[in-house]
Amino acid sequence: MINFFATAQHINPIRNYLMDWSDDLRVQIDIATYEGFAAGKMSITAGTIIFGDIERLSHAGIRMGAGLADAAQEKGRTVLNNPGLVMSKFELLKKLHQLGINDFAVYPVGIKPKKWPVFVRSKHDHGGQPPLLHNADELDAEYDRLAALGVDLDNMMITEYIDVKEKGYHRSYSFMRIGDTYIPRHAHSSDKWIVRGSPVELAEERDRHELDFEEHLHHDHLPLLKPIYDMANIQYGRIDYGFADGKLQVFEINTHPMLVLLKKRVAPERVTRATLMSNRISAAFNALVPEQEPVLPMLDFKPSSLDKNVHVARTTR
Repeated sequence: MINFFATAQHINPIRNYLMDWSDDLRVQIDIATYEGFAAGKMSITAGTIIFGDIERLSHAGIRMGAGLADAAQEKGRTVLNNPGLVMSKFELLKKLHQLGINDFAVYPVGIKPKKWPVFVRSKHDHGGQPPLLHNADELDAEYDRLAALGVDLDNMMITEYIDVKEKGYHRSYSFMRIGDTYIPRHAHSSDKWIVRGSPVELAEERDRHELDFEEHLHHDHLPLLKPIYDMANIQYGRIDYGFADGKLQVFEINTHPMLVLLKKRVAPERVTRATLMSNRISAAFNALVPEQEPVLPMLDFKPSSLDKNVHVARTTR
């Protein structure tokens, strides 16, 4: 069995995958929520534990998850993403810049950037379409705009823009790690600097790019990415990255990414590729389930009364 943890508001990536793409895995993966476990409403079955969605955990959630992970490992369980060891997005990007791997820096809100343009993004969430800011006045105006929307600026960070254009297009790539399995996922091309996918009008370019990534490029990329996963102490998640003048630039590691689009949202010409990705992901999950489950002691870990509020975006670690 596999116990998969996510926050209650964000269980869809794993739930939708199991419901839509993998009937066999439904009996192998139990979805648990951090909130439910903190409230004593669910127990942990035998088997592997995957802690996903760590970016969205509060200090209390991190503490609770780390305690459970440590107790499980002491009992001989396999644990992916011990919350007490996983580096936060901000910590990881700061470290990658310090090591010279990333050429762009990140800053807490209120610190003046050394290079422009920049954008302001969440430390804990994914997505969004932030504007590029070219000077201190624009940055201050963005702070005011976000504050007016009720955004807690302590949960945001400043990120320097990095140009990852290749052959005239903004390019982004991703790899998924599930235990010891690494799966090449996306190779997107866009005419916009925020690459959320390849637009329809670039379908031919997307297909050429994906084929090149699938057949050739991912073999060159993976040796660069494995040490970053290990440094971040992440065994389950998707790393998003690009290249600036041929040099790797890591954007984040998402510990609870969408695995495959819902079938109803997959374009007919993309069904074959979506099915291929689904099969690879299912095989990776199945590799975490031994043919014969070992008999292991029951976990006696109980969250403390201080660990009830697990889904509050943290400002520091």
